[in-house]
Amino acid sequence: MVWRCINRLEFGTKYCRDSQSIEEHILQAAIMKAINIIVDDKDELIATIKNNLEIAITGKSDGIDKIAIQNRIDTLNSEMMALVEQSVKNNTNIEDFEDRFEEISNEIKTLKATIIAQEKKEITLGNTNSRITEIFQILENENLKLIEYDDILVRQLIENVISIDKDKILIEFKGGFQIEQMLE
Repeated sequence: MVWRCINRLEFGTKYCRDSQSIEEHILQAAIMKAINIIVDDKDELIATIKNNLEIAITGKSDGIDKIAIQNRIDTLNSEMMALVEQSVKNNTNIEDFEDRFEEISNEIKTLKATIIAQEKKEITLGNTNSRITEIFQILENENLKLIEYDDILVRQLIENVISIDKDKILIEFKGGFQIEQMLE
């Protein structure tokens, strides 16, 4: 079996005049060598993955200030109590303040729901971080070197393989890593 540029297969020499065929076992050996080169520098690989995960996880933070929300709730409660006192002091009907009571009550409910949602997110994030820590401990203690070609794993790891010339390919990993590899 040989591998050839998809454009050459679909359009002939119109788009890919100088496409060379690469024997499958040679291509697989070069891909395995590239994967193992990256795996050999496990510390840098793990550090890069950790950094990308931190950016992905913390980048989606809502930045909610629970203290500020609680302060707003306290202010609203004080305002409601002041309205009740004003009603009693002025001997007015409490129904006169009903619309404002409802506004305050609805805002308090919304703010409390926001705090509860944020606390749930923090618990989930804590669980996620704990699981990520476990995974990285496993990765740091494992030998990640691959011995034989595994097509399923390669498809999960590699985004693209580009033939540079008859002796060299560029392998683009899904995480953004790129490595040039000689064909032997």
